[in-house]
Amino acid sequence: MPPIISHKRRILQALSECRSLFRHCLAPRGLHSDSGIEAAFLQMFRSWESFLEDSIASFMCSRLRCDQLVVIPLVQCRCEDDAKRFLHMGKGYVEWANVDETKERLNALFGDTNLLTTAVSSANADLNHMRTVRNIIAHSSVASRNKFDRLVQSKYGGHRSLPRAANFLSDSVAIQDAAYTYFDHYSDVLETVANQITG
Repeated sequence: MPPIISHKRRILQALSECRSLFRHCLAPRGLHSDSGIEAAFLQMFRSWESFLEDSIASFMCSRLRCDQLVVIPLVQCRCEDDAKRFLHMGKGYVEWANVDETKERLNALFGDTNLLTTAVSSANADLNHMRTVRNIIAHSSVASRNKFDRLVQSKYGGHRSLPRAANFLSDSVAIQDAAYTYFDHYSDVLETVANQITG
């Protein structure tokens, strides 16, 4: 199976599993719910970062997108392992959560106007919001709390503060559709961008 198709299937499967875990945590809501919702979100975000790195490494090897379009790399590698070594630059981890840094990296690897940067840019605000939610779950620092509170206030207005990210993720995006939550919205955004990246 071509690598890009494999990456696409893995991210879509991961998103489906995370949505299922999220729904399980709400039916019914109990003591386990908040931790489960936050675990589902962290897993979804980690899967997104892995997908992004795997896809970029494959495109650096001139692999075709699912729609047979080519993303022409400025830095070409023989295989995905070489591409990942190049991306990591001797470090154990590449920071994919910072959207601006990711776009800069994509422009450096594939040129200023490429399909990958366009796809990521289409969800710029939502990806930044997801990073804020990820950070409040993973770090719980004062800076993370302040950024999360600003995100909550931008969505609800006023000086509202929520005790946990799970409260935000399980809340409805719009009054018209109470069942459609921020978790649903963010998982849909990731699916859309993944489809735009892989073609």
